[in-house]
Amino acid sequence: ILNLDFMLVYLSTGILQGCLLTFISNINSILMANGLKGPDGVPFVRLSSFASASGSLLSCVLVSVVALVPIPWVKGTFAHLFWTLLAAIAACGFSGLLAITQSELMAKTATFILPFFFGCIFGVFPSFVFNKYGSQHLGLMLGIFNTSIGCVNFVVNVIYGALSDLHSGSQTHCLGSGCYGWSFLITFFLLGIASVLLFVVWYRESRYARQQEHANDTAEIILSK
Repeated sequence: ILNLDFMLVYLSTGILQGCLLTFISNINSILMANGLKGPDGVPFVRLSSFASASGSLLSCVLVSVVALVPIPWVKGTFAHLFWTLLAAIAACGFSGLLAITQSELMAKTATFILPFFFGCIFGVFPSFVFNKYGSQHLGLMLGIFNTSIGCVNFVVNVIYGALSDLHSGSQTHCLGSGCYGWSFLITFFLLGIASVLLFVVWYRESRYARQQEHANDTAEIILSK
């Protein structure tokens, strides 16, 4: 189990979900930094919870539907990887956009978009682990992968806090677009790395599938003789 494929999935899922969780946990501070007063940000915090749940539900439904399509690279594990990769790329792009165009409107939009992408990834990940490692290893592997999410979430939270404190100076709360500009830029690069790692996982899975298909065809030819 502990091989290159495991390390690729461990790193990519940790970076993806850890970074997006960090954003979700800092939503209220991000809104305040972009001009929204504390109590006014409460509805958007609630919106982020709804967005996450919606993304999770939608991803599960779409993966189930897409898996019925008679195309090899969207069946089984590929369906989960395909959706996760799309969500990762979209989250990466939006983080980059958020880093260069911070405003109250962008911050409000982000409270729905990024939690939605987190829900998309979170919703299909257990199914991906089930398809790749089997039911006998499901609980163990989910627990192991969750350690990577927790570690990345902790580290990125520390970075967010340090950069925010650096910009705020003597203020109690950091105000202005500079509070999280570098944080979003770092998140953009981390999500980009995670997307590349996921693409490598997808490539390796497709190669395994082709090898298995060739082995099955060879076995059928031998048995038919």
